[in-house]
Amino acid sequence: MSCGIIQVPPAASATMARYPGYSGDLQFMGSVSVDESGNNVLLSWHLSGLEAQLCATPPECVGNACGIHIHSGSTCDDASGVGGHYYHGDLASDPWSPVVYTPDAFGDSTSFGNYIAIGQSLSDVMGRAIVVHDHTGGRVGCGIIQALPAATADMSSYPGYSGDLHFTGSVSVDQSGDNLLLSWHLCGLEAQLCATPPEGVGNACGIHIHSGSTCDDASGVGGHYYHGDLAADPWSPVVYTPDAFGDSTTFGISIAIGQSLSDVLGRAIVVHDHTGARVACGIIA
Repeated sequence: MSCGIIQVPPAASATMARYPGYSGDLQFMGSVSVDESGNNVLLSWHLSGLEAQLCATPPECVGNACGIHIHSGSTCDDASGVGGHYYHGDLASDPWSPVVYTPDAFGDSTSFGNYIAIGQSLSDVMGRAIVVHDHTGGRVGCGIIQALPAATADMSSYPGYSGDLHFTGSVSVDQSGDNLLLSWHLCGLEAQLCATPPEGVGNACGIHIHSGSTCDDASGVGGHYYHGDLAADPWSPVVYTPDAFGDSTTFGISIAIGQSLSDVLGRAIVVHDHTGARVACGIIA
């Protein structure tokens, strides 16, 4: 979701969402990239929805204030399983204590190449949780470190859409056997109207790959993409279910469309609202 600097792709990343049970005012989103350099773990991030003033200069003597750390647990669904800071037990002190973010006036923080010597390798941190703290040290964001997918689509408004939804997010596309695997983190959705997608409304709250290869011209986006030999449209049951904040995070939805990952590269992914209308679009790259 950030642009302007070309980098070598990292080995892994974590898509950030609200910490389990967090009910504060921060509308948190972003991603953290994780790589390895020598004996160090290398963190880069683009985060938004942070406390612009309170963390611009992280308060001293407040444990974990404005911090971003890898934790020992492997879940972001259960707060009791996230655990504490992750590092090798032979280290004399916690190496994560000085690792903080410093947001700008808009509450965004972008940082590249933060080296942290935690006494563990990249393979050791795969599948573990990354936690973001607010100025009090409270946990407000969480994401799981995962290997990068084969392809992703950064989502934005559908061409010509002029409604009230302020839509952001990304969709990852991979392949498992003959099926495609979709994962996504979407924000700005209809929290109540799509919490239970309405029945009998075509494409309501759906997320689908389309045949077209553009998100600039609505006439070129096309319809649902799947092999013509299939008896029915496999995309019809594929829907998102946002939480009370309008966010939806899903991992590994398997879809049999009779086409491979190479067939869908360069095509459009479309998100629909509760009426079935097209509200967001992104190109699989």
